[in-house]
Amino acid sequence: MVRSSGAVAQLPQRPLAAVVIGGLTALAVGVGWEAIEAAVDPLFSGSLQHGFDDTAADVVAGTVGGLVAAVLVVLYWRQLQSDE
Repeated sequence: MVRSSGAVAQLPQRPLAAVVIGGLTALAVGVGWEAIEAAVDPLFSGSLQHGFDDTAADVVAGTVGGLVAAVLVVLYWRQLQSDE
């Protein structure tokens, strides 16, 4: 258990699961954002969509960012655990 400002947080039993869930969450948010862009683009400026390469790059960048963030969180949790 990790204590942080009075709260108790449970460390993940399987860090890989935390990383996978973080990456999948980022992927889902990225795909959702691209869907919103596609839906809103015709209604307004018409300049949000720049083709498949732009969409793919946005989704990949978001997923990689989510994976990196999840790995950093797991490493931080492990550091907190080792400090106790």
